[in-house]
Amino acid sequence: MTRCREKLYFCTRLSKQRAKEYMDTCFFLKKYLKHFFGAKDEYALHSPFMFDLFVNGLKSKSFRKEFRTFGSEIGCKQRSLLLPKNRNDVFLYSLLRYFSPRHILFFSSERESSLLCYLAQNKLPAEECNSLSLNSEKVFVAGYDHGKIVGSNVLQSVEAYCSDISTDIDFALIDCSLPKEPVLHYIDCLLPHCGNESVLILKNIYHDKACDAIFRRLKTDNKWKVCADFFSFGVFFMTSRPLQRQEYLLCKR
Repeated sequence: MTRCREKLYFCTRLSKQRAKEYMDTCFFLKKYLKHFFGAKDEYALHSPFMFDLFVNGLKSKSFRKEFRTFGSEIGCKQRSLLLPKNRNDVFLYSLLRYFSPRHILFFSSERESSLLCYLAQNKLPAEECNSLSLNSEKVFVAGYDHGKIVGSNVLQSVEAYCSDISTDIDFALIDCSLPKEPVLHYIDCLLPHCGNESVLILKNIYHDKACDAIFRRLKTDNKWKVCADFFSFGVFFMTSRPLQRQEYLLCKR
C-alpha cells in the first residue's frame, strides 16, 4: 500500500512538472511570434541614440571579429553565429564594447562568454578570466570594477557590496531564469547604484510567466529613460540625455 502511494505521488508530481513545461513552452512561443511580427530594426527608429547604438554597436563587424578572437584566447567554444547562444553572446559583447563600462556586474545561470571576452579585450590575463565560473549555487556571479575582476567571493552579499562601492554601476546583467526571490533582490540592490549613464539588462525575460512578470515590474520603474525589448533581453538605459521616456520592440541586429 505504501509503495502504491509513493508511485501515485511520483506520477502526480511528474504530471504537474510536464504540465508546467508545456504551459511555459506555449507562453514562450506566443511571445516569440508576437515579437517576430512586431519587432523593428534601426530603419524604423526616429531616435538618434538608438540608431547609433544599432549602427555602431549591435551591427559592428569589428566587435564580432573581436569576440571570436578573444573567445579562442580564453578557451570559449566556437559556435556558429546562427545558433541562439552565440548570437546572444555577440549581442552582449557588442553592448559592452559600445558602452565600454568600467564597473560591471553579471548574475547569470551560465558562464557568460561575453564578459570573459570583454575582460580579455581589456588585457586582463586569461588565467584570471578563466577563474570566473559558476559558484556553489550554480550561479555565475562576476564583474569588473575599474581594472580589477570582481569574483563571486566578493559578491557573496550583493547588498553589502553595493553599500561599500563609491561609484555607480555602469553595466549590470541579471538572468531572470534564476529563482525569483534572488532576482528581485539583485534588482532592488542594484537600481539605487545605477547612475545617469548606466545600462541594466534582464536576460531570458520570456523564459516563463515569472520572468515576464519581473520584466514588466521593472518597466514600471521611473529610473530608466529607454527600454528596449530584444526578446532574449530587456535592456534599460538610464541615460542623462534629454530624451522622453521610450519603449521599443526591436530585432537583435
